Amino acid sequence: MAPIDILLRKLKYHSPIDPADVAALRRLRCEIRELASGEEFIRQGDRPKAAAIVVEGVLARYHTLQAGARQYLALHHPGDWPDAQSLFLQQMDHSVCAMGRAVVCSISHEQLMKTFAERPTIGFAVWRETLIDAAIPRKYHQ
Repeated sequence: MAPIDILLRKLKYHSPIDPADVAALRRLRCEIRELASGEEFIRQGDRPKAAAIVVEGVLARYHTLQAGARQYLALHHPGDWPDAQSLFLQQMDHSVCAMGRAVVCSISHEQLMKTFAERPTIGFAVWRETLIDAAIPRKYHQ
């Protein structure tokens, strides 16, 4: 399955995506990157210019604590967007690494923001995805 199809399947679970939205997403240029087990995709403090969709494997989002230990915040599976927050943060406040061999599809922020402006439904779907992701830990800490 193509990386954009994996993303589409995920977004369609919770958002209305019409054929024009699908066409806009299919026009996105995606850079495929394979990660080795434990390899960091993005580090706390980075200023990324792209966001990634998990295509294969599992990625973990974590904070590095003062003593150097990791506090894991979430696990991300195919279709997840573990660093969508990078679209809105100047500097990353967490890291993302591969928990085993993984493949990600990296899409530039510039392309994404242009697509969101042209197809607001896509922007809302990605925003909804980040809200769902943030709500999961809150659900279990009540």
